[in-house]
Amino acid sequence: MKKFLIIAVFTFSIIFLNSSNTYAYSIETLDSNPDLHEISQMEDEIYRWAQGAVEDENTNLQIDYSRAVKIYINTNIFEQEELTAENLQDTLDNAVYIWEVPVKVSEDRYVIVTVSRALPIDEELQQELLEDGTYTQEELEMELEKVGSWTIPTAGYDETKSDYIGKLDSVLGETFNKEDLDMVYFLGGTPKMRQPFGVVCREGKYQIVTLDVVNRRK
Repeated sequence: MKKFLIIAVFTFSIIFLNSSNTYAYSIETLDSNPDLHEISQMEDEIYRWAQGAVEDENTNLQIDYSRAVKIYINTNIFEQEELTAENLQDTLDNAVYIWEVPVKVSEDRYVIVTVSRALPIDEELQQELLEDGTYTQEELEMELEKVGSWTIPTAGYDETKSDYIGKLDSVLGETFNKEDLDMVYFLGGTPKMRQPFGVVCREGKYQIVTLDVVNRRK
C-alpha cells in the first residue's frame, strides 16, 4: 500500500489533499545535460562510493544517468508572494544545484550518489579549519584546488526506498515522459522545506509536491 500527500500551492496558500489525478511530466536528467561530459568521467569514483554504501562486493551495480536528477538548493522560492513562470525561472537561474545520481542495486532499488561542485571557502573559514585541526595547510590547499570542480560529498542507500523519479512516479501516479511539456523541477534545502520536493508546472499552474512516499510491503 502506498500513502502519499501532495501539497498544492497557489500564490502560496497551502492546501492539503489526496490526489487521484493522472500526470505526465518531464524532468531535467543528467543524460541530456552538458554536465554529463564531466560527471561521466567520475564513474570509477561514483562506483566506489556506491559500493561502500551497499557494503556487498558481489553486488552488480549500474549507473543510470537517465534517472539522475538535478536539485536546486538554497533557493528563495517561498519568499515569492505568487509563483509564476518568470520568478520560478529567475530562482532556478540563480540557484546552486547538485545532481543525485542513482546507481541501480536491484529492481527499484538504488544507491543515491550526490555530485556537487566544490564551493569557495572564505578566508575566515579557512583560518577556523586550520585552527580546529580539520585540515592541515597542505590538505586545505588541496581542497581549495577543487573549488568549482565536481565532487562527491555523500552517498546513501535505503533498500526500502526508490530513487527520486521512482518516488515522484508513486506520488503523481504516472511514469515520467521526457517528451511531455509539463515540467517538474526538484528543489531542496529551503528554510521551510529542507528535504527535496518537486515543483510541478502544469497548464500554467504550479504545485509543490512532497516526496514523502511510504511503501509498505505485505
